[in-house]
Amino acid sequence: MNNLKNFRINKQFIYSVIRFFADERNRKFIALAWRFRSKMGIFAVVLVIIFLCIICLCCFILFSFLFQSGSVIQRELQNVNTIINPTQENKNEKQSDDNGEINSNESKTKTDSSTDSNSNITINNQNTQLSDAYVTKVIDGDTIDVIINNETKRIRYIGVNTPEGDRCFYEEAKSFNASLVLNKKVKLEKDVSETDKYGRLLRYVYLDDGTMVNEKLVAEGYAQVSTFPPDVKYQDRFLDAQKKAREQYKGLWDKCK
Repeated sequence: MNNLKNFRINKQFIYSVIRFFADERNRKFIALAWRFRSKMGIFAVVLVIIFLCIICLCCFILFSFLFQSGSVIQRELQNVNTIINPTQENKNEKQSDDNGEINSNESKTKTDSSTDSNSNITINNQNTQLSDAYVTKVIDGDTIDVIINNETKRIRYIGVNTPEGDRCFYEEAKSFNASLVLNKKVKLEKDVSETDKYGRLLRYVYLDDGTMVNEKLVAEGYAQVSTFPPDVKYQDRFLDAQKKAREQYKGLWDKCK
C-alpha cells in the first residue's frame, strides 16, 4: 500500500516537471539563463576579487594603526621608567661626597676660546682624565656645542634627560643650562661610550668649581635620570639627586604634572 502511494506521488512530480518545461515562458527563461551563465561567472569572480582587495586594505590599515599605537605606548613606558625607578631609588647605600671638588694639578693659564690641553684632575678621590673645552652654544637642556682642539663638537650630557621641544619645562631647562655653561670653560669626562647614535660626544661636564652639570640639572629639578648601560658610572648619584628633587617638588616635579 505504501509503495503504491509513493508511486503516485512520484508520478505526479514527474508530470509537474514535464508541464514546467512544456510551458513556453519557462523554456525561454531557461534558455536565457543558460546563455548568460559564463558572463555571470565572470561577474562573480570580479566581485570576489574586489571583496578580497577590500579585506586586504582593511587589514593593512588595522596593522598600521596597531604598529603606531605600539610605538607610542613604548615611548611613554620608557619615559615613565626614567621617572619612576623604585629598584634603584630604594637602595640603602648612598655614595658619599656627592659634591667632590675638582683640583687641577696644572696651573691655570689664560687661553682663548679654542683650548687644546688635557689635565689629570682628582674627582671623588679618583684620578680621572678630563679634557678642556669652551662652550659656544646651548642647544637645549642637555646638549651643548663646544670647541675642543680648535674643532666644534656637540656634547650630549650622560645619564640625564631634559624636556624636549614644546614639552613642559623645556625653556626653563635650556635657560638654566645656559646660565651654567654658556661662554665658559668646562671639563669633560668620558664614561665608556664615545658617541651616541647621532654622533654626539657623550660626556659628564664639570664647571671650574667642580660642579657636575649633569647632576646639577637633576638636583634642581630641570632633568630626569636616564641612564643606559654601559654608561652608568654616576647612576646612583643621579638617582639620589632625583629622589631629593622629587621629594622637595623642585622644578618640573612641581610645574609638570
